[in-house]
Amino acid sequence: MDFRLKIFCSAAQHNSFTKAAQLNFITQPAVTKNIKELESELGVSLFERKNARVGLTEAGKVYYEYAQQLLKVYEEAQFKVDELRGSFNGRLNIGASTTIGQYILPKVLAVFKQEHPYITIQMLNANTEEVEKELQENTIDLGFIEGHSGKSSLKYEPVMDDEIVAVVHQNHPLFAQEEINISELKEQNFVLRENGSGSLDIIADIFNKNHIRLKDLKVEAQLGSTESIKTFLEYSNCIGFLSIHALRNELLSGKFKVLDIEKFSIKRQFNAVYSHGNFDGIPKLFLDFFHNHKQKL
Repeated sequence: MDFRLKIFCSAAQHNSFTKAAQLNFITQPAVTKNIKELESELGVSLFERKNARVGLTEAGKVYYEYAQQLLKVYEEAQFKVDELRGSFNGRLNIGASTTIGQYILPKVLAVFKQEHPYITIQMLNANTEEVEKELQENTIDLGFIEGHSGKSSLKYEPVMDDEIVAVVHQNHPLFAQEEINISELKEQNFVLRENGSGSLDIIADIFNKNHIRLKDLKVEAQLGSTESIKTFLEYSNCIGFLSIHALRNELLSGKFKVLDIEKFSIKRQFNAVYSHGNFDGIPKLFLDFFHNHKQKL
């Protein structure tokens, strides 16, 4: 692979020579040298400096578009050769929303790494909206999300079922109850996920179908992760809505309890998401691996 091309794409993607140096395990002066050599070869400036950061020139934007395609071809060629050898070498860049990224994927990634030790794994944790954005910007090759927004440029593939449950801490007044009526929910306090979260979108949709709007609930806080919601529940009299996959240890220990809501359930699917077109190589290798191993989770 043309190493200068890889350095250029890293710098262009992150608007930073420093980040490009870190990602490619070289010094910043080495990045500058490679970029200057590339600019000299092309006869144009590819970057312009903006305070402490760099940005692409018009020529740089055009070149970046084609450089990404060239790198993709390099990766596909490497994958096909590796396939013949029976040993894969490369990088897996994925993004995952909170629940699947924290409680499901790490187990699969660990087993995948054992079978493919020469593949470097990098995973971005973000909410559904951000994972979709990173895919559209070609920062990652594959995403795993909770629900989806139905963006036309992306393809969504169901990979796993999930259930979001109402949960309370052992110190909550409702801990001794098995069930609560849906009409009683407006009297309770809640902690929910942040705006942009796939979990929140699904919860809001189910509430709407039961003629309850989120703004009619007493929402004490909206937090950006499952773990922060768990901690908040320990120190408040709130009800939280969390994936059953995120509660295994706490339910076994008796720290939390699922509170059934009469005639109310929140089922959803986790989806793999990737760009339309030629989806192949290491990202597809991992997605196939996930499908084959998800029953063990």
